Parts: sequence; C-alpha cells; structure tokens
Amino acid sequence: MGKAATGLPSPPVSTALPPRGNPLSAPLAAIDIGSDRVQMLVAHVEDEGIDPLLRAATITGLADGVEQTGMMDERRVELTAMAVAQMVEDAREAGAVRLSVACTEPVRSVVNADELLDRIAQLAGTLPRVLSELDEARLSFRGIMSGPPGLPDGLIAIDPGVTRSVLLGARDRRLWWSTTLPAGLNHLAERFELGDPPSLDALYEISTEVERLAIPLAERHPSDFAVASGPLASALGRLDDDVRLDAHRTEDLFETVTATPAEEICERAEIASARAALLGPVAAVIDGVRRAYRLQAVEIVEAGLREGLLLDAAGA
Repeated sequence: MGKAATGLPSPPVSTALPPRGNPLSAPLAAIDIGSDRVQMLVAHVEDEGIDPLLRAATITGLADGVEQTGMMDERRVELTAMAVAQMVEDAREAGAVRLSVACTEPVRSVVNADELLDRIAQLAGTLPRVLSELDEARLSFRGIMSGPPGLPDGLIAIDPGVTRSVLLGARDRRLWWSTTLPAGLNHLAERFELGDPPSLDALYEISTEVERLAIPLAERHPSDFAVASGPLASALGRLDDDVRLDAHRTEDLFETVTATPAEEICERAEIASARAALLGPVAAVIDGVRRAYRLQAVEIVEAGLREGLLLDAAGA
C-alpha cells in the first residue's frame, strides 16, 4: 500500500570543512554509503542547478551476506570506512566547505550498524546519518528532479533495490507518494530460481510479475513519463551506454545478461561480482513497471540521492 509523503525531511548530518576561497561560491560534497558501493559528488550548487566538480565511487559490497546473518561483514565494514575516509580527504582537496554523509541500506536494518558508524567517525572525522526510508525517498526524488532538464511534472521514478524496489511519484515537482513493491532483487532471484546467468524465461516471468504488482499503482497514480534511478539502474545504463529502455532495448539487455560472462558484465557495468546476476532482474523490474503504465520507454537518470543531499545542505 502506498503512503503519502508528508512533512519535511530532517536535515542530514553534515560536517563543516576548512573554507578555501569564497565560501559563498565554494563547492559542497555528499557521500552516499549504499549496499554495493560508496559514492561521492563534489559540486557547486547554484540557483540554476548543480555543477559537478568531482565524482568518485568505490565498490564495497557492504550488503553481501546481510540477508543470511543480519550483520555486515567486518572486512567490508573496514573497507567502507576506509573508502569514506579517502573521499572526505578528496573532498577537502577539491575545496569543499561542507560535507554530508548518509547511509541507506543495509546500514539502517543491520544489528551492527554502530560498528560502521564508529569506524567512519574514527577514520574520517565525521559521523554519517542513517536515512529513514522516507528521508531517502524525499532526498533522492529532489536529486532526480535536479537532473536532466525538462523532466515533466507528474513523473514516476523506479529504484530497483537488492532488498526492495521503490516507486516514487510527483505532483507540483515534489514528492507526492512513495511505495515499496514486494519485488526486491534478491527475493525475485530466489523465487524465480535464477541461475548465473539467469534464463530468458525467468526474466520475462519477473517482468510479468512486476507488471501485475504495479498495475494497481498505475490505475491509482497514472503517469505518462518514468525514470529509473539508483545504483543498480545506473549500472544497467553503463552496461551498454544506453539510458532509454523500451521493449526492444530491454530484449537486448536480457540477451546480453544471459549470454555474457559475469566478469565482463562487472567490468562494463562497474559493479561488484556478487551483483552481476542481478542486472537482468533490474531490467525486468523496470520493464514490468513500464508495461503496467503502458509507457513506450523508461529513462535512466544518474541524479539522485547525492544531488538531493547537496541541495539540502545548500538550503536550496
């Protein structure tokens, strides 16, 4: 059941860095600690939008094994903390005067979250904020709307995730509703017994199931434009440098992920090896939503949570 978004997100924890030059025009930095990677964006935030200066990403596989144990692996906790510390230093070198660090899944759901937060505080000198699902949705949507020019009002955004797939909807260019589909990628992989690589039949079955789940949403919240965002959607776009997913493009992607060695997929999509088998289901989830809304295509956008964190920090 979807839930209307109300109220304003509480501001993410941010750390003031030593100013360099004119602080009014100095860049800001945002670091996003997710299930698969740590990502950073350093940018100027102006009235006309976000002007990126530096992007960085480190694959950490932080969520690997979490579903089985409920805990983050100690080695991946250390790798993640070291990646954050390096990015904080890089942000300083780039002249950033304020830094926002935020965690999403799996940090908000594991029993040993404090181990990661404490280690980041020790190594990087900043304490990340663990975003609630609602805060993540609001900030991500705000970032999406700052992305490609001309995004229409009333669009929907799809974020296929390892543990959950989220749909967001807009009104007056603001987040109006959000909901979680019971279509997390790990759940789908188990339910449809996906192999590595997955079979074409299984991917089409996933698309059909997601279409069935999304039809009531399409009837309740109609839209004629959709984007896909989030780290795995972005990885899908990198797989073949194409950001527009229509029926023919999805068919091509299905054939690619079922016939290409996992090592090559990891290299092309810039993802951890444990995520290679999930790109087929990512495409299937996006395709299922596209079909439910009877859209010709869904556009993959890079903008999202980090851009939202920057806009929030700037008070824009």
